[in-house]
Amino acid sequence: MNIERKKLILIAAGVTVFVVVGAALIYFVPFRDAAIEKAVDTRPTPRNAYEVAFPVAQVWRADAQLAFLQSLDAVGETGRGNAWRFIFTSPHPSMNNQGYVIEVQNQAVTTTHGMQYRGFGAEFPAFLLAQDIAIARVHQIKGYEREQITGIEAVYGPKEKTWYWGVRTPKGVVSVEAR
Repeated sequence: MNIERKKLILIAAGVTVFVVVGAALIYFVPFRDAAIEKAVDTRPTPRNAYEVAFPVAQVWRADAQLAFLQSLDAVGETGRGNAWRFIFTSPHPSMNNQGYVIEVQNQAVTTTHGMQYRGFGAEFPAFLLAQDIAIARVHQIKGYEREQITGIEAVYGPKEKTWYWGVRTPKGVVSVEAR
């Protein structure tokens, strides 16, 4: 075997080893980006908090329906927060103008009480427009592109039979249909 051919074989073997080791590193070593990990918001969504509040509302009235929800702390761009207020109603005629308030903080019920409430409730649909998408839609509105999000709420519109997100900003509340 001549020297030139030996050099070519060594170069080819070296490149092959480099490619195989590189591919193994890419495949087996997890990619971690600290900036991305820091940005993940692990606070509860309105849905997570609702799942804590709803069984308590059913103790109040078996036919309890959600009429309103509101963040009680800053939610930022994700629409997640640690504190939530829910108002439930009952369609039963004896419960006309009555509501039941449940506050959830850090995924635990902290407050419950009855109140006068003239709204209507409905099932809180599992496939409701996500709150972060409602916030993104508000940021698409001219003049709201960089508005700080100070809170979020949802209310049921009985006439339209749909839910609406109310996205709170320093300029006011912007309503977004939640279908």
